[in-house]
Amino acid sequence: MKIQNILLLSANWITQLLVAQLIISGFVNFYTQVWNRGFGDVHQSHKKRVIYRGLLIVVSTGLSMLLFLAGYVNASNTTTMMYHNIALFILILAILDEGINGGEFLIRCASLTTLWLLHHSSDYTTPRFGISLLAMWFVLVIIWQYRAKIEASFPLRLLVCMLVAIDFWVTLPLHSVGMLVTPSIAIQAILMFFLMKISTGNQQTLWNHNAQLAYSANYDKMTNTKNYGAYRKDIFNDFGIAHTKHQPLSMAVLDIDHFKLINDKYGHLAGNKVLTEIASVLKDTIAQYSSAYRLYRTGGEEFVLVFPDCSVNEALPVLNHCWTAVRNMNLNYEKHQIKVTISIGATEAIDSDKSAVNVYERADNSLYTSKKHGRDAVTVNGKTSNGDDNLERETYAFFVKGVYDRSSNQERRRVANELLLRSYDYDKQKWTVPTEDYLDIDTRLTLMQDALVNSRCRSIIISLSIADFLDPMTEVNPQDWTDKI
Repeated sequence: MKIQNILLLSANWITQLLVAQLIISGFVNFYTQVWNRGFGDVHQSHKKRVIYRGLLIVVSTGLSMLLFLAGYVNASNTTTMMYHNIALFILILAILDEGINGGEFLIRCASLTTLWLLHHSSDYTTPRFGISLLAMWFVLVIIWQYRAKIEASFPLRLLVCMLVAIDFWVTLPLHSVGMLVTPSIAIQAILMFFLMKISTGNQQTLWNHNAQLAYSANYDKMTNTKNYGAYRKDIFNDFGIAHTKHQPLSMAVLDIDHFKLINDKYGHLAGNKVLTEIASVLKDTIAQYSSAYRLYRTGGEEFVLVFPDCSVNEALPVLNHCWTAVRNMNLNYEKHQIKVTISIGATEAIDSDKSAVNVYERADNSLYTSKKHGRDAVTVNGKTSNGDDNLERETYAFFVKGVYDRSSNQERRRVANELLLRSYDYDKQKWTVPTEDYLDIDTRLTLMQDALVNSRCRSIIISLSIADFLDPMTEVNPQDWTDKI
């Protein structure tokens, strides 16, 4: 008879364990998805992320209280234990959330403390209650103090969870919210909690692994923007929707001006910082207009902005804002202030487009026009502006003219580069000889760097006006010029 009772109790406990596992597994899956929207998805708007973070608190606290009530009204001792165990598990899971701030952590701790008080409602005057509560708070302090290490290690998470569970079940009074807490019930509860944690730990590890794979496939690690692979998938869908529903679709291709010079002058780490800072500014800027607008890093220093259900005229103020925001960046690297500008080309889909490639090609051609007009400009369908109609601007550049040795019958050999200063006439849209060609030395050196960046010739010839020749700043050591160039 005893063996039969043991078998029945074991079967009952195993059934409850399986039910608990199914409930917890479904909850963890849902909870992890909400957490990812609130914490992991940086492309969600700030308002939506706040809503999802609040939803995590509501779901964990609300469901644990419902399970507490379900256990309280249940007539079965072991079933009541299962409900209370799941409620305890959910609250501890929420406390171990990665990325929560101090306020969110305190709300979760308050929920766990409330559950603790409800179960010890008949035991407040005993030393056992005070010790159990202090022990629980001590573990919570340890969790907050060392949360980075605990979050990164499943064995540590398992350890702190089991410490709280053991403290909870071992110190409960004999009669707790309609449940008779015998040593057998406490042992079953602790074992059930341990098995739930082991199974969900593997589930979370697998989910995180899949999430990392998905992130690697769709996002650029350095700038945290979507990559070229994601762009190809998304733009295919965007173009199909725009074509089918007759909605507008706009696209902008942008490039960081003189990016190679930044790498050459300050190093590749500085270049990486420029990329990440510009990506951050662009994301923050477009987020002010619509969460539907998307930024992609499609290669090197090139980015693509996609504006679904948006005409190019509607997108132009956003592009001008992006252009201005980058120009106004305060970008410092190792005590050097780096001035950065971008060139933008934009267009929108038209009826004759066969695919998104046609849209991209027109936007890219407009980007080339921006570069041809001196960079630091916005070009929409071939029409160039500087991003701000009230901003007056002059553009200068040095053009390289080869100087060759003709003293022998051998093949001509370039012996020097002659640098010719030109200015861009925006009205005539062509390069002209400047009427006033005076520029300070630092500006000239910067322009020389741009002109000679791909030149292998180590000698240059510079034409100087009388004003240039008499300028004291011109009297510098040639080696200083070499170092700067």
